Amino acid sequence: FQPRLVSSRIELPNPAGEPVPVVFNECFVRTDGDGWLELYNTGNRPLDLSGFFLSDDNNSLDKWAIPEGSTIAAGGYLVFSDSQMNLDLSAEQVSVFLTRPNLQQVLDAAHFENPTELAAVLNGTSDALYPDGADRFMVTATPTPGAQNEVALEEDIVINEIMYHPPLDPQLARREARQGVSFIEIYNRSERDIDISGFRFNRGINYTFEPGTILGAGRYLAVAEDPEALNAAHSAKLLVVGPYSGSLSHKGELIRLVDTRGNIADEVRYYDGGNWPKWADGGGSSLELIDPHQDNSVPSAWAASDESSKSQWEEISYNLNYSTQSESEFQIRMLAAAEVLVDDIQVRRNNTQYIRNGSFESNTSSWIIQGNHIQSVRTTEDSTAGNASLKIIATGDGDTRVNRIETETSPRMTSGTHQVSLQARWLRGGNLIFFSCYSQHAQCQRPHWLQIPLNLGSPGMANSVAEDNLGPVVSEVTHRPAVPTSGQEVTILARVSDSDGVASVHAHYDPAGNNPAGEVELFDDGGHQDGTAGDGLYGGTVPGFANNIKVTFYIEATDSLGATRREPRNAPAKTNVYQHSTPLTANSFTYR
Repeated sequence: FQPRLVSSRIELPNPAGEPVPVVFNECFVRTDGDGWLELYNTGNRPLDLSGFFLSDDNNSLDKWAIPEGSTIAAGGYLVFSDSQMNLDLSAEQVSVFLTRPNLQQVLDAAHFENPTELAAVLNGTSDALYPDGADRFMVTATPTPGAQNEVALEEDIVINEIMYHPPLDPQLARREARQGVSFIEIYNRSERDIDISGFRFNRGINYTFEPGTILGAGRYLAVAEDPEALNAAHSAKLLVVGPYSGSLSHKGELIRLVDTRGNIADEVRYYDGGNWPKWADGGGSSLELIDPHQDNSVPSAWAASDESSKSQWEEISYNLNYSTQSESEFQIRMLAAAEVLVDDIQVRRNNTQYIRNGSFESNTSSWIIQGNHIQSVRTTEDSTAGNASLKIIATGDGDTRVNRIETETSPRMTSGTHQVSLQARWLRGGNLIFFSCYSQHAQCQRPHWLQIPLNLGSPGMANSVAEDNLGPVVSEVTHRPAVPTSGQEVTILARVSDSDGVASVHAHYDPAGNNPAGEVELFDDGGHQDGTAGDGLYGGTVPGFANNIKVTFYIEATDSLGATRREPRNAPAKTNVYQHSTPLTANSFTYR
């Protein structure tokens, strides 16, 4: 056994002294007159700041000592002007530091900018934490020295749809993603027209809305990588502007829209995995916001656009040059996660049909559905022959072993040329379908690229998954401790929000064995390991069980209008899980 260092940290000596919950709360530097700094006490008791230091130089933290008798009330403010301090707040870039009297700890630091090119636009504005004590500075036209900060924000323009990873284009030599059809759509969720002239995307993509751009009440506007290509794909004149510069990452990134002062109007950090909709990652769908009044930073507020109504049935036909094999099979598999309809499957030679139940009128009899294709089912949602078809649901790449769909032909095929024909229609996901026989001889194999519609997503239009009242959005579901011991209670935590207000949150749990299932209410009262009361984090306690008992659970939340959501979304089919276990000790490991 050879140990190696996998992480390290440096622990500095404790700077001593009680915590000092004081932050820079507002800074007024864009002025021809006297600038000032405002401190804010986020704590619940008054603090004496006499002898603490303020500085604009990290190499000289003791430039100005706060005078004796300078006390800041709980939730109160202290304001110091630049004529009172010997600091220079007039520079284009200003960094300020608040330090303990012993200079052993910087309690807070902030950085402010006053770029020359924006001096006229920003003159008279200040940088303010909003609300007081928050973690992000905003630019405000109404400085409030010694009083609660006021920032006018436009909160009714929301990022409503993101096409960040268009599907593969089989016509391209390297089968890359379709070109020019990526876009971001914004939506005005208010009942008033909003002037967005000068608003700009400055993260993810770069685009500034032109002067005179008015987004009407309840209207949509797409910002396209290539407006002409997007219009051509949809065969329509869309509500679209552009082009934007930059590109949307297929792996996920932060998209940010700011107003004319640089304040954030909306931002979304999307991902290509986790709880984010998978079909938007190259599977033909866009990310669509379900309810524009909900928190769009949460993955459960989004869904993959439904493109299934846009595709058409297509006939696939080819000659199969068959050589007699030990098993007479016809196999189908998808070469990526996908959903596809197939119907009227025929393998013929002369007047003989070798496929039984190729139109799936008798459920899926005579077909073997295996592995990552096992969720495939007979469906009556659409068909070309009779009343039903097979809906192939593949959760991953098919292969020649168990991840496939197959049928034994009847009668057995013999050597010679057979004619294969079937109908297929793409719904979502990958579009490469593969046909083969038992021995996987090259002459038996046939790949086929199914057609994916060009007019994907809903740029400039209502989303395909839109709902008037989605219900609560749930995120950050976890449990503590991670591995409970025998009989130990477990705290379930979840962050829940709803624009109409949250009425109730419950955790439904189901322990293995003969233990009864149950539910517990989660609270946002600060008394259930849920942080501060009213912060949106809910907590509750599940009883303990014996060692080795696995407990599955999911969250169910209801809003004030009665709409209910679950997390995971498809619970109880999918749940979270933990297991009670004996803690590991130093003697639990064997080194070889």
